[in-house]
Amino acid sequence: MKLKEIIQRHHWLSVETTLLQCYPDQQKNIDGYRKVHEILLQLPSVDTAMQLQIYWVADEDHIEQGYHDVSGLESDEAIAYSIEFRPWAEWLGMAVTEETYAVYTELEITAHCLFGMTFAGFDEATIQSEWNEIIRASEELENMSEEERKRHLLTVDELFRELRGDD
Repeated sequence: MKLKEIIQRHHWLSVETTLLQCYPDQQKNIDGYRKVHEILLQLPSVDTAMQLQIYWVADEDHIEQGYHDVSGLESDEAIAYSIEFRPWAEWLGMAVTEETYAVYTELEITAHCLFGMTFAGFDEATIQSEWNEIIRASEELENMSEEERKRHLLTVDELFRELRGDD
């Protein structure tokens, strides 16, 4: 079943309840999620071969802590792709994997997808603007000379030393 069909099967109040059970700290953004849900109900989906999967990523030190990863999976590859910046119409056209259905209810799938879709904002223009900024910064980094990189960037070791206050 595609995400669009799942979203259409449930009323907002049920989605809101599940969203707040999964992400209690998001009460402050609940109006934004409601508006996105309304948009998704009206938005036509775009067919895509990418499938939507959700799985639990445990914290290495505390197995009960972690997060639900929402990603795209190409049917002929075993690679999970980040989809936070994909158009919402593409999200809606993705079929949900059987593995996801085995672990999550439709309401949980909807809640985790709403959370993932709005990672960078509650409207597609804001999300696109964030994506454009990432591309701009990436291109700027790519065009830096070695001298500029040394002057403006830190290695991971240098960053850790700086954070620890080492001299």
